[in-house]
Amino acid sequence: MQYTNKNECAPGDGIVWPARFLTFLFHGVAVTAVLMVLLPVALYPFCPPFPGKAAGVALFVAASVERMWSMYLRQGLGRACGGAGRDWTAIAVGYAYALTLGGAALEFLLRRGFPCMGFAVAGAAVYGAGVALRYWAFHVLRNQWHVDVSDTSGARHLVREGPYRIMRHPLYLGACLEVVGLPVLLGAWGALLFGTLVFIPFEIARAYYEERFLGTLFGSAYRQYKDEVGAFFPLPFRPHRHP
Repeated sequence: MQYTNKNECAPGDGIVWPARFLTFLFHGVAVTAVLMVLLPVALYPFCPPFPGKAAGVALFVAASVERMWSMYLRQGLGRACGGAGRDWTAIAVGYAYALTLGGAALEFLLRRGFPCMGFAVAGAAVYGAGVALRYWAFHVLRNQWHVDVSDTSGARHLVREGPYRIMRHPLYLGACLEVVGLPVLLGAWGALLFGTLVFIPFEIARAYYEERFLGTLFGSAYRQYKDEVGAFFPLPFRPHRHP
């Protein structure tokens, strides 16, 4: 079915939403992210002092600012918001990511401290690996990356270099590592549970939502790529899939 009415869009299979409503939700992600950053900062003076208090909040703020820069400001607000309201998965993962990180910071302040050294180091390593994987994918994709995964405009080619040689969705795996790593670093087990049960399923759905458009763009070349490369993890054996 084709959706030619500019006031409607089809973010999911068979579901038609008013475009203005989805645009409102899309921009609400940025508002939620800003509020999630400001809330722990506003509560900071009212929380009793404890070891690592300033460091934990500073790490959270730095992680939040980096994420907003990489997703919205790095390529310009005009490009980032060009597909506002078309991609429901961007809206879902945006809210889930902001709530996971914001909840981790609040939980850190309430429980007053980092976890044991082992958890803190492991969390920092997982989070750092996720960010590094995300930027490696950004570097390889260059201008082909867009917040709206259904954007099929502009010059496109099937990327199989860098991390895309060993997995089809390094950006999404990187984001999943981040929502696991930061809560573990801060000892925020409630936020970790929320990220695992809410963000990660949405991110997996986003990956397969994107594949529908990539299959349309690249046809048999993408089907062959799916046969040869795993979605999120390098696999030693990929069974042949018949079309």
